[in-house]
Amino acid sequence: MKKQNKATWLWGIFFLLAAGLVIASQIGLLPNLSWVRLTISIFMLAIIVGSIPYMEFFGMLVPLAVILALFSHQLNIRFISPWAMVGSAVLASIGLSLLFKDKRRQLREQHYGPHCDKYGNYGEWVDGEVNPHHETVEDLNENVTTSRVTFGASVKYLHADSLERAEFVCTFGSMKIYFDQAHLSPNGADVTIHSTFSGVTLYVPSIWTVREDIVASLGSVRSRENRSAQEDQQLRLHGTSQFGSIDIVYV
Repeated sequence: MKKQNKATWLWGIFFLLAAGLVIASQIGLLPNLSWVRLTISIFMLAIIVGSIPYMEFFGMLVPLAVILALFSHQLNIRFISPWAMVGSAVLASIGLSLLFKDKRRQLREQHYGPHCDKYGNYGEWVDGEVNPHHETVEDLNENVTTSRVTFGASVKYLHADSLERAEFVCTFGSMKIYFDQAHLSPNGADVTIHSTFSGVTLYVPSIWTVREDIVASLGSVRSRENRSAQEDQQLRLHGTSQFGSIDIVYV
């Protein structure tokens, strides 16, 4: 199995397990446990398991603190507040990361080779971390196009001569989308973006007018004022930002 696929398999298995626990709680097999807490706990466990091989202390201790807070009643530790648990986990993670910085670097090199991070991205070491510069690059030439990224980083260059519609879905990854080499249709273009636990950045020509209608649920949509926009060049943005970010940059 390729290294890049291991994380995908891990998350897939945990999500299937979460689905099974939700069904089990609804049919009475787990009468004393909330399916919401079980689902969050499964998600936290997936993060912990994925963090252990690389000594990613934030990924181990913070999710563990969340699980303890969720089940403080069952574990009889209600005298410790949830914020104290999470705060202590953050402080402990900072301390351990500083103490074992060299060891963490060695573990990553053993798994993926020199100058590579835990996701398989190659780059230069900066302050004990890898600054990745490896991203997949895709050229999109159609006027109606769709592209997806899951557990990865990608750069999209649009070359449409009359862009009408596009859809971009990014889950647990990052995506950069360049519109500066594309031309809009006479009626403008509708672009749908779904960012889930991801960062998406749009590079838009400054002469375009952007109409943003993106729903942010525990996520963010950020842009600055564009004084150079022309009303006859309209880019209409739709979609969602869930536990992620969508940034609009004018070029």
